[in-house]
Amino acid sequence: MADIKSLDDLKSAVGSAPAAVEAAPRVAVRDKLGRSYATGKRKDAVARVWIKPGSGKVTVNDKPVAEYFARPGLARSWSTARKWRSTSPAPCCR
Repeated sequence: MADIKSLDDLKSAVGSAPAAVEAAPRVAVRDKLGRSYATGKRKDAVARVWIKPGSGKVTVNDKPVAEYFARPGLARSWSTARKWRSTSPAPCCR
């Protein structure tokens, strides 16, 4: 085993790092009806989302967003996020 006493010694022992690989841009995948599907997970929770073209009306489990997120803070944060998203679509959805 080599005796490593400086960063230069470590660099020469390890060799050069591989070049960073740039990820390809994400392409939106839609079914024949124009819908996109996504799944979000955290701990034991799973959220499944279908997004489809339409009037812009948002429902959660067949309820309006304001009714589903009954607490005022949740409905307000959803409204703010929705306005932001409408002016700046995700790169995959342009």
